[in-house]
Amino acid sequence: MLLKMPDITGYPLWQAMALIEKIGLKSGDITYVESKSRPYQVLEQDIPAQSQVPRGRMVNLSIAGKSPLRKLPAVYQKEDSKNGGFLKRYLWIVASILNSLELKIDHLEEYFDPMRAPHAFFQWLASWFVVNIDFAVSEAKLRMLVREAVSLYRRRGTALGLSKMLEIVTGVKPRIVEGSMPIQEYTIREEKFMGERTLDNTIIDEATSRHLFTVLFPMLASELGEETIKKVHQVIREEKPAHTDYYVLFVPPADMRRSNMWIERNIIDDGMIF
Repeated sequence: MLLKMPDITGYPLWQAMALIEKIGLKSGDITYVESKSRPYQVLEQDIPAQSQVPRGRMVNLSIAGKSPLRKLPAVYQKEDSKNGGFLKRYLWIVASILNSLELKIDHLEEYFDPMRAPHAFFQWLASWFVVNIDFAVSEAKLRMLVREAVSLYRRRGTALGLSKMLEIVTGVKPRIVEGSMPIQEYTIREEKFMGERTLDNTIIDEATSRHLFTVLFPMLASELGEETIKKVHQVIREEKPAHTDYYVLFVPPADMRRSNMWIERNIIDDGMIF
């Protein structure tokens, strides 16, 4: 997949790096150059703006900086000019390390913001809140889970908390109905198994139904896709109270139901899951 390289010259370094990562590229080597421009301003990029580059390509940048040689007595600066600038080039090594540390300290709050933290640090940040990375289908949704982690923990085990987490994972807000069955009628089927007659015992009494809840999505199951539906079950099983059982029901708007058989066509797996 090819991406269009933006023009990031003139941007502060931390904004340029965030933009590069956001569009799917990676920050490469950073070279500090003596300049009168604002410190940490991007002067050059090795990939021309508007050019097409593959996802994950490294982008090398030249950044405005000031040589530590300026802080030395004038005699050292004059001596260095006679030696071809060796001391100046040597001090740039130290300056590059110090500049990188200074940049991180200046924008330390960025590292603790789930929506803006660098990718490498964000994986560690997610572990602080014990957020299950497998819940989210994309990093954007995972960042939203980390951002909402504290409020979700306060509501864990409740219909409101489960609904909010499912909304983040799927992008669709479900409705949760507690203490009721998803449908009112059941059919008892007589089948033969290993030569013996058996009955399908799906009838549930009133006492048992008190510990049931139904998660209703206002759409067809095919709209979410099989992988997302698996994540829906994973979220519910890990977040619901241990003594409860559940059903997932996809109830599309009335204009999408072609016949009364839409329920049967949307059965996808165990537990009367539609």
